[in-house]
Amino acid sequence: MVVRLAVQGNVLCVSPWRPEILRSVCTARRRERIVRQPGRPAPKNPYRFINIPLYEAKNGHATVHAGLIPRIIKALDKAGLGYEFADNREALPDPEFAALQNTPLRAFQPEVLAAICASHFGIIECATAFGKSFLITQLCRIYPGIRILITSSSKAVVMSLYDRITEVCDRKVAKCSGAHTFKPDCEICVCVDKSLHKIPHDWPDLLLYDEVHESAAPTVSVELVRFSSARRFGFSATPTGRSDCADRMVEALFGPSIVTVSYQAAEAAGIVTPIRVGMVQVPSDIKITVKNEIKKKQHGYWRHRYRNEIIARAARAFHKRKVLIFVEKIEHALRLLQLLPDYVIVHAGCGEQQWKQFVIDGIVEEDQDDARKPNEPEIRKSFADGSLTKVICTTVWRQGVDFPDLPVLIRADGQSGEIPSTQIVGRLSRIAEDKPYACVVDFEDGFGQWYQARADKRMAVYRNH
Repeated sequence: MVVRLAVQGNVLCVSPWRPEILRSVCTARRRERIVRQPGRPAPKNPYRFINIPLYEAKNGHATVHAGLIPRIIKALDKAGLGYEFADNREALPDPEFAALQNTPLRAFQPEVLAAICASHFGIIECATAFGKSFLITQLCRIYPGIRILITSSSKAVVMSLYDRITEVCDRKVAKCSGAHTFKPDCEICVCVDKSLHKIPHDWPDLLLYDEVHESAAPTVSVELVRFSSARRFGFSATPTGRSDCADRMVEALFGPSIVTVSYQAAEAAGIVTPIRVGMVQVPSDIKITVKNEIKKKQHGYWRHRYRNEIIARAARAFHKRKVLIFVEKIEHALRLLQLLPDYVIVHAGCGEQQWKQFVIDGIVEEDQDDARKPNEPEIRKSFADGSLTKVICTTVWRQGVDFPDLPVLIRADGQSGEIPSTQIVGRLSRIAEDKPYACVVDFEDGFGQWYQARADKRMAVYRNH
């Protein structure tokens, strides 16, 4: 039996539908935390997996996300089934390469532009500091006659892209985020992904998503599906490795990677800074055996006095250099601030009740408004220009910030996933004068099997990249 595949826009029609072969290929599994019910004991496993069908079957036929075409074809070949493929997608107009900015393209950038111009969808997997923002601005220049929607989960990334595009493109560029509404007469629209619902589904001809690994978030993926006719391309240094295991959703929306540039290749081409990693051992005779994940982080990371003292000692060793210390939570930042009073902390803000508890715990004074409500834009500006050289930040600076001359990053956060271990370290990737290499300081926590396993995962990511 021959299976007929017909694709139009971002929708693939499969006829007849063969669920015994294709159901598993066209299903995403998402890991969700189980909410503890009041009055009931905590579940033994705090997580569960749910299956999300990436298809809709009816009367022996099915519609599927077009990003799964390569997987579907591979599954049909493996099963020995023949197929007919009809591509009904409309091609974009020929690019006007003469409109490229009068700046030499860096290594691998011509290949990326060529792959995008020749494809209907795909993911560009490239190292941080590769120059993806530059490529996005160039796509806006070489396609002057089409409507382009550019989005990201990070407000800082969106603002940076908006500034860059308006600087080099003589087109109608509009923001659509927060209080900014959609302007139908614009040619290029830049918005955070939480504002995608404001964009008409048939408006964009081309959709570009920066930090595309964030697109699998449930509320975002639902909105992206609406843009069923626009060509979609995503950019990320980490398109896979989500903690909720929803990588298949990203692939369904944007397709497979069409260009991959490893950090090693980017380093060899001289477009990113070499990064050296030092792991500091944190032995301890006190074994932490609590089972709740939040309690483990509290006792092992945020409130672990011995570990925090070692972190502070490592920071003092670089007292003549610009240093950025990453933590996961405000509490950890405040406890490190007690040991490193010459540092400034950055976070997204702290609620009144939480602040009162910090005061009760004795880790902060009640009138420290600069610590409770830091002026993040001003601190970022001062850190970028060098007037400020010592900062402790939470995950608000994991992406969307640019500190080219940053030479030292200390990871105190303890997160084990591939995405944070790549995105956080990516703050060091920018090339700058007097920066032959950059240094990451991380910690091998030997005071419990859970902590050691997380450190081992981080080390595996460093070795891989």
